[in-house]
Amino acid sequence: MSRKKKALIWLVVIAGILYLSFGNPSKETITLVIVLAGFYVLLWVINHEIKSFTDELDRRLRKVENHLGLLSEYDADEKERLSRPVSYRISLGLLPNWAEIIKKLAEQNKQKPDEFLKEIFEDKELGIKEGEGLFGKYFWFVISKDELTGMDWIWSCHHKNFVDRPEIEGWIFESWPFSLVTRPTVQKYGDNLVTRSLQLSPRGARFVGEEKIAEIPYYDILRLLLDLEKYTDGGTMHSIKEFPEELRKEFEENSIRYDNDPWSFLYYREDEGDDFDKSENQLNNDKWLKNKGVKLYNRYVDCHVFHAPYYSVSIELNIFTPSTEL
Repeated sequence: MSRKKKALIWLVVIAGILYLSFGNPSKETITLVIVLAGFYVLLWVINHEIKSFTDELDRRLRKVENHLGLLSEYDADEKERLSRPVSYRISLGLLPNWAEIIKKLAEQNKQKPDEFLKEIFEDKELGIKEGEGLFGKYFWFVISKDELTGMDWIWSCHHKNFVDRPEIEGWIFESWPFSLVTRPTVQKYGDNLVTRSLQLSPRGARFVGEEKIAEIPYYDILRLLLDLEKYTDGGTMHSIKEFPEELRKEFEENSIRYDNDPWSFLYYREDEGDDFDKSENQLNNDKWLKNKGVKLYNRYVDCHVFHAPYYSVSIELNIFTPSTEL
């Protein structure tokens, strides 16, 4: 019921009350006024209840349609877009910067990196063979998740099996597991970090028993990429020019650099290449992106790579949603 109709009904009711109070109406008139007033009040109550019911029904139906991906992006508001559950697959790479890690170990031993590696592999008493430990390897996971049901699975290419978490732990040069006490490296290198196992996860890298040597706000990054896809329908396929202020601060604090080349961590190059499209993306005019402090390039990318001092994280995100066309 419109506001004008409500105002008219209440005006009639008030007029009837005033007439009954200050006029000299007959009994028939009083009865008629009371009946009309009661009718209007009853009509207003019924209309209010029907509207409340239909509004609640509409809210629930929109929620169901939104969760099933059936609500058109033109009909959905910002909150509905961002709350829409999606199914997605991530190709996640944990990419150690072995040059920096070996440099750190060699400095502890007061050696140059090449001297340290040569000693490691040529010392027959250590009995270390190339390829037994983590050294020189990069680690990939395939992660699939359905936000509607909460079901997920993680495949580790390194373990060649499903795992609970996308994490890696092992000795740098020796096979895992290996007795901690009898390991030859422990006898020779004592407190050097080479005797500690190395742990890698999307959130950070550390030697067991030591502070983290690198941190990356992986889950904050993932949430941004998911929100970009939900709100812009394809935004995650573009290179990111500017990140939200909170992420920029974390990047500065942890010396994190962003680029789109999955192998550039080998060189830490700053040049994005001659074919890099630096023109502004039209999505940057969107109110949501402006409020988030996000800007995109026009360049399409296969994955997003974040470099910390001792390792990098590569994220290739694919989102699956049902068609909204029925």
